[in-house]
Amino acid sequence: MLTVFYKGIKSLEVVMEELSIEYMFTRILNSLYTVDAQETLKILVRLKLILNYRGKLVKIFKAIEVRERDLKNLNYAVVKGDEDSLGDGLDDPIQQKTNQDKRNKTIHTKI
Repeated sequence: MLTVFYKGIKSLEVVMEELSIEYMFTRILNSLYTVDAQETLKILVRLKLILNYRGKLVKIFKAIEVRERDLKNLNYAVVKGDEDSLGDGLDDPIQQKTNQDKRNKTIHTKI
């Protein structure tokens, strides 16, 4: 039981450091008074929960990365499309201003 307890503590420490929440690990460590089956179970349950949360965070960051890449590609397509239509209305100053405004726009989304 001692080896499971200490491995659980070490694993919890590593994962919490990775998530930059070491202060919570210190609080958990300070709340431990005995090494018994109940405390070991608490550590293992906490470890399971934090690993699940870590997996969810990884999925969120991957989704953000994909959306940012898609947004960048979309912005490029919009700007490229506007550049292709620049030949229209070159004599008209209002049309030139409109084309300039279109080129300067970017698409923003809320995440």
